Amino acid sequence: QYCEDWLIENNTFDGNYFGIMSRGVYVNDYFDVIGNDFVGNTRGVHFRTNTDYWDFVGNDFVDNSYGMYFEGNTNNYNEVYLSEFNGSTTYDVNFQGIDRAYQTFKNNRADGGAGDYRRDAGIHRLYGRG
Repeated sequence: QYCEDWLIENNTFDGNYFGIMSRGVYVNDYFDVIGNDFVGNTRGVHFRTNTDYWDFVGNDFVDNSYGMYFEGNTNNYNEVYLSEFNGSTTYDVNFQGIDRAYQTFKNNRADGGAGDYRRDAGIHRLYGRG
């Protein structure tokens, strides 16, 4: 079974453990996540397995423990553009246990500064190869 071609637009995910969580044995591909607010969640977005080709455009991640959390090697070709990451208490974006991660982050802002997504800009890899 597949879960494909969804549009998640102009929603507020506030005070949850996961704002959006994608995991399981099924493939979750080709989602558009546009103009949403992820506020005060433990993990604004969590990708666990089989999550490819998600486009995030113009989303705000505010006061989450983790803005986005990528886990494992089966999450690829996701893109994040024109989004804000502010007030994350742990990391804006976290990659855990990833040997390869084909993700694109462009023209985003982390804590009010230009987000170039190095470790000092709020991006963290827990373990894995470069």
